Amino acid sequence: MFNLTPMDIDKIRSSLVKEGYLKDIVYFEQLDSTNKYAKENKTSSDVLVIASHQKSGIGRFGRVWEAEKDENITITLVKNFQLTIDEAHLVNFYTSYILITVFKEKFSNYPNSSFSLKWPNDVMLNNNKVAGILTELQNLQSDNKRFLIGIGVNVNQKEFTDFIKIKATSFYRELSKETNLEDLIIMIIEKFYNNLDLINSAEKLLTLWKQNTNLIDKKISLRTVEDAKEIKAKVLDIDLDGGIKVEIENGNKYKYFSGEISLIYDT
Repeated sequence: MFNLTPMDIDKIRSSLVKEGYLKDIVYFEQLDSTNKYAKENKTSSDVLVIASHQKSGIGRFGRVWEAEKDENITITLVKNFQLTIDEAHLVNFYTSYILITVFKEKFSNYPNSSFSLKWPNDVMLNNNKVAGILTELQNLQSDNKRFLIGIGVNVNQKEFTDFIKIKATSFYRELSKETNLEDLIIMIIEKFYNNLDLINSAEKLLTLWKQNTNLIDKKISLRTVEDAKEIKAKVLDIDLDGGIKVEIENGNKYKYFSGEISLIYDT
């Protein structure tokens, strides 16, 4: 088994802090939230914040992200992009595409590993959530916008609370294998920086993203944020603007954006 305590930050730093990649790494054994730290300390672009234990991690709509100490990846990458407001969603799609690409490469020798992307920002392993992204955008009026890209990956965690385990899993639970956290972080950040041209190729990025999801033409349940109403629908497509197009049971068609609905697990 790997000795995961403490995290070998020198190994990560020597691989990633260099020209064309990161400017610096900020590491904490314990932190409330890597996104919160990056926001409050005005962390500069191309800096990675890492916590071995994130005590108060959150996902979309303020949901709890459960992560045991020294067993998972909880990081925030601060990165500036020259994007318009209408293009900001591409960072989410890009990051989730990078994650699934890394996971497929890393675990290619495991036949019982089926990865897929769940709109708008989750990576699924065998139909359960193994990774999620929480992206926060700052300086909205600037041409060079600052993104806080929070990434949580369930790696070696063996147990989850009863509420969480019906939706979440980890690499260890699915593959019965412990994974080196440092190696996986290095792979994620290298892949992220090596493919940045995709951010400026929206159509290509969305095509690649859709090739890694099983949602298209699938029947799902969704819940609206406004009134918590649950709706049965069929997914028709995911548009370049990041919206998901669905057809509900009465035949009406709608397009929703990530802040308007949440997808309930497949029906």
